[in-house]
Amino acid sequence: MPPSLSPPTLAYYSLEVVLDRLMNRQEKHWGCFQIHKIDRNLYQLKIDQQPPLNLQQGTDGYSYKAWWGNQNVPAVVVRKRPRKVTIAPANPGASLRGSTSRRETLNLPQNPSHSPRRPAPGPQTPTLVTQQTYEVQWRVDLRSGSRVVNQLLAQAVYHTIERRIAELPDPDPGDLKPVVSLVQVD
Repeated sequence: MPPSLSPPTLAYYSLEVVLDRLMNRQEKHWGCFQIHKIDRNLYQLKIDQQPPLNLQQGTDGYSYKAWWGNQNVPAVVVRKRPRKVTIAPANPGASLRGSTSRRETLNLPQNPSHSPRRPAPGPQTPTLVTQQTYEVQWRVDLRSGSRVVNQLLAQAVYHTIERRIAELPDPDPGDLKPVVSLVQVD
């Protein structure tokens, strides 16, 4: 779970509802929060006395980018990055348990062709695996209304990606599920 960033939920209930509609690509043409479809994956949220918030969603369900008005600076964006993770052996030192030979206990080679400096391949060797990470970044805005919208939208994106990852089938042994994080950017 991300750190608790959201303001009191009751105070922003209608905003959270409209952001949920925005995330689900549903248009709304009435009230002070309006959602308009601009392009296939581009929607615009119009809020009274604020510049419009543009949200572009990728077709894969993991890429999002939101910006205010005509600015090129993203207010909320998802960065996908591969991360190298070393998986420790499932049972380190398993070959030493129950061994009675002094040669095995000292980790000396059993035959002269095997070098003691090189670990024997197998379950005792750590494995290097690539894990996908999705970093939901949201920018602090000086306008209080924009700051709250950025924060709530980032949380909505985070929970959407987290739900999609939870629905993925269990990975093969040696693989890892993707990870999502929520980061505030200044």
